[in-house]
Amino acid sequence: MKKIGIVTIVGPLGNYGNQLQNYALQQTLSKLGLYSETIQDIRFCKNPLSIFTYYKAIIHSFTRYKYKPLNHKKPLNFFFWHKKYIKNAPILIKSIEDEKKLLNYFDGFVVGSDQIWGPLCPWDSSELAFLDFAPQELRVAYSPSFGSSEIPDKRKDEYKSYLSGFKALSVREYKGAEIIKNLIGIEVPVLIDPTMLLTTDEYDKIATSGPQRKYIFLYMLGDLIEQYRDYINIISKENDWEIIDIMKNPQFAGSNPSDFIGLIRDSQMVITDSFHGTVFSLLYHKPLILFNRKGTFDMYSRLETLWKKFEIQSVENNDISQININWDKFEQILQKERQVSINFLKDNLL
Repeated sequence: MKKIGIVTIVGPLGNYGNQLQNYALQQTLSKLGLYSETIQDIRFCKNPLSIFTYYKAIIHSFTRYKYKPLNHKKPLNFFFWHKKYIKNAPILIKSIEDEKKLLNYFDGFVVGSDQIWGPLCPWDSSELAFLDFAPQELRVAYSPSFGSSEIPDKRKDEYKSYLSGFKALSVREYKGAEIIKNLIGIEVPVLIDPTMLLTTDEYDKIATSGPQRKYIFLYMLGDLIEQYRDYINIISKENDWEIIDIMKNPQFAGSNPSDFIGLIRDSQMVITDSFHGTVFSLLYHKPLILFNRKGTFDMYSRLETLWKKFEIQSVENNDISQININWDKFEQILQKERQVSINFLKDNLL
């Protein structure tokens, strides 16, 4: 069986979307008859899979000594979830020399998805992120994101060199396709995020159950400003729905990616400023309210691609968007997009 190395963002565990896109790509490759493992680059962070990284969390969890669920329970649960669901390569990347060892272990490589090519991110443009250590015929990019609308002028030559060395390129956003077109003069396909390659039936196999009561699922990565808080409270009171804030509620602070899926699936409504919060809401056909992100990276280009590709209408009023979706049309487009993406992987990896 052909062995594929997945290169994606690795770091301190705690990001639902990052872990689930990694899982989804791994599962998709498996369905194609390919064995895959994720490559861990520890040059920009401590080894996220070392048990010693979380020894304090483990001690605090059992002793409750200065125990804070928001700080300790979540990374601990993510650690065990990752160990259970993600296959990791035994070669830890600490140097360029370690990258060369991968050539004797894998038969090919896929980089993506998530914002692994972001020019402002700490893992950007390493040799690993662009598979620069591997010969061109082994380098495939599946739906990576630049997380930005442009590349800084001082780095354009660097990006041109990296991008020119791929056997096959694709991106997750239309802005990313524009960047590549402007840098190296070729048109590349815009493919769906790996999380959209799996069906809800497949996610249900790993999802846990949400609370047996009616609730709004709230997932905010940016600031929850007063305007947003007031809006959420109005919806909650009008419908007599509880608000479950997965980021702030101590009861749910330790939720792992399987809990995340279940909480979205079993909710009455999702309110979020997250790309992957939006994706899973769409997959499970949930009523969705989207807030413009405040205080951190915006997601305009990511959402713009989703709306355009799936013909979704977004009615915005003062940074708050009500998403209107024809679910039959959404599913028809989703099936076509899945097939396009799977064909891309087949054509370039099998």
